[in-house]
Amino acid sequence: MPNISDEHGNYLLRVARVAIQNYIQHNRKIAKPLNTPPELEIPAGIFLNLYKKVPIAESGEMRGSAGIPFAQKILIEAVIDSAVDAAAHSKFSPVTMQEMPVVKIELHLLSEPQLLAYKNDVDFFRKIKIGEHGFLINKAGKTGIMLPAVPLKKKWSSREALDNLCVDYGLKPESWKDPSARVWIFSTQVFRDKI
Repeated sequence: MPNISDEHGNYLLRVARVAIQNYIQHNRKIAKPLNTPPELEIPAGIFLNLYKKVPIAESGEMRGSAGIPFAQKILIEAVIDSAVDAAAHSKFSPVTMQEMPVVKIELHLLSEPQLLAYKNDVDFFRKIKIGEHGFLINKAGKTGIMLPAVPLKKKWSSREALDNLCVDYGLKPESWKDPSARVWIFSTQVFRDKI
């Protein structure tokens, strides 16, 4: 995972916001800005969450999420695509311009996911650090992601986190144990809007 400065992280958040607003208003994605710093034109995996800022809630109401966990695109393009997908094409209703003043963007820059190879459950769980590692699972054509903060916030063990990840993506609990399942771990660098 490239280490991105706060300045570049804030730049990515601004581009994500412009991408969302442009899509809402004109129904098309923006091009990569001409003034994009070269540090942001490297392949990188990301995940992006949108929250509607609620005065009482700590993080707010989830309004969308999307990402490209593997480094398949350059960072700036992955941010633009994921921002639009999170706002317009998610399981949530599309974000509106009226909401944009209170929508917070949370950007997770992912390390290169590492496929877990293990001999048994003990070996498997020894390789996982709750709060540091997020999870990706792929089984039966379904892919799911859980960011590192989720099991920490919910006070889940590694086993509980993986079981819940499976269920969230339409799999049975403990599907991660199936020999056909593939599980990766990753870490993140997080940037949040300051609206």
